[in-house]
Amino acid sequence: MKLSYSKLNANVNQGLVLAQYQDENGKPISADVLLKGNLGGNYSTTQKTITGYTFKEVIGNTTGQFGSQVTVVTYVYKSNGGTGNPGNPGNPGNPGGTVPDEVLLPIWRAYNLNDGDHLYTTSKEEYDWIVGLGWQAEGIAFYSVTPTYQHAKPIYRLYNPNSGEHFYTLDKNEYETVAAKGWNKEEIGFYMVPKELGYPIYRVFNPFAKGPGSHLFTQSHPEADWLIGLGWLDEDIAFYSAR
Repeated sequence: MKLSYSKLNANVNQGLVLAQYQDENGKPISADVLLKGNLGGNYSTTQKTITGYTFKEVIGNTTGQFGSQVTVVTYVYKSNGGTGNPGNPGNPGNPGGTVPDEVLLPIWRAYNLNDGDHLYTTSKEEYDWIVGLGWQAEGIAFYSVTPTYQHAKPIYRLYNPNSGEHFYTLDKNEYETVAAKGWNKEEIGFYMVPKELGYPIYRVFNPFAKGPGSHLFTQSHPEADWLIGLGWLDEDIAFYSAR
């Protein structure tokens, strides 16, 4: 079943900047802010004052130019010890709090500015290493769970040795099919949860891509919607994140 949500009337001559506001564990604590502007035009994101939290750091460029890919800027805050703003403002309707905190593992997302590829990994060492090579750090994208969690669902990871792109799928048959086309199997990349326990992770495909960066996996409804409005193909919900 295809996703049913309204388009943002994306303009192919415009770019999108997504400003996220999270606590130190990657949990959204305030609504995302979307900025749209002409390609090459300047953007500037803003730090928020959020009750119960103190600003800690920002991941990404707070100012810059609008590009053809979505630019993600993540503002990170430290809790002052109160309850703050519970839940996930960017994903209304999610059950939230049903997966124990002790089984959660952050999935880090990095972006290659040269070819549009994204890497998703539970390894902070891999994330730091690739950022050190020049990839843009985008912080915590969503959450995996430990393999011993009773509801854990494996997500398989593949690597294209020709383009350098990674691909992720819940479907073991798709994993085998993509591998048969020359992609290298990298076994299980991380673990997700059943629909009733998680947030949807949307998968979109760029039919115009000639190299890496053809797929994007995102928990952000607006980010997926924007890309679909630019001509990317809606490939439904890929899997469900624990947070």
